[in-house]
Amino acid sequence: MNQNILAQGRRALLALILLTAAGTLRAEVTYIHAGAVVDVIEARVRTDQALIVEDGRISAMGDAAGLPAPPDARRIDLSDQTVLPGLIDAHVHLTADAHMHGYRAVARSTIRDTLYGVRAARDTIEAGFTTVRNLGAAGYGDVDLRDAIDAGEFVGPRMVVSGPSLGIQGATATTTCCRRSTRCAQTALRTGPGPCGERCVRTTSIARTWIRSNTHRFWTTKPSP
Repeated sequence: MNQNILAQGRRALLALILLTAAGTLRAEVTYIHAGAVVDVIEARVRTDQALIVEDGRISAMGDAAGLPAPPDARRIDLSDQTVLPGLIDAHVHLTADAHMHGYRAVARSTIRDTLYGVRAARDTIEAGFTTVRNLGAAGYGDVDLRDAIDAGEFVGPRMVVSGPSLGIQGATATTTCCRRSTRCAQTALRTGPGPCGERCVRTTSIARTWIRSNTHRFWTTKPSP
C-alpha cells in the first residue's frame, strides 16, 4: 500500500514539473488533460480536468469535457496522473552543501558553492518545490543561479534571493574564518545602522530581492588576523 502511495506521489510530481519547470511551457499554448487536479482553494480533488497554459501561466481550468483544446495547442496527456500546485519552501540555501559545513568548507570557493547550487536547484524542483526563498549565499551565488535559471540555462525553481546575509558582529551571519576565496567578505555590518544601510543600497543594485538580517548572537569568535 505504501509503495502504491509513493508511486502515485512520484507521478504527481512529474506532472507538476511538466507544468512549472522554468521555460518548459513558455512562448506557446499548452493543453493538459489531467486525470485529477488538487484544488487547494476548495480543498478537494477534481477528476478528469483540463488546463490551458499560456506564456508559462495557467489561463483556464475546468472539466475536460467542457474545455476543448485551442487550435494548434501543444497537448500533454496526464489522464492517468494527478496534478498539484507547486510547493514553496520559504527558507533554503541552495548553494550550501550540508556535507561541507564548518571547517570542512574552508577549502571550497564561492564559485564551487554556486556550481553545487545547480544540482541542488534541479533536485529541488524534481521534489515538487517550484518556488524557493534563498536566505543567505556567499558571493551572491544565489543571484547568479536565479538569473541562470530564469534565462533557461539550468532547470530549477523560481528563486527569491537575499545574497549574503546581514548581521552584527558575532551573529550567525558573521564569518571569521577566511577561505581561499573572499568568503569572509560576506560579513555584513559590525555596529550601528550606517554600514547596514550602505550594504543594503549596494546589494540592491545587484538585484537582491530579499534581505536577511541576523541580529541575534549565537556565539562570539576571535576574528582572524
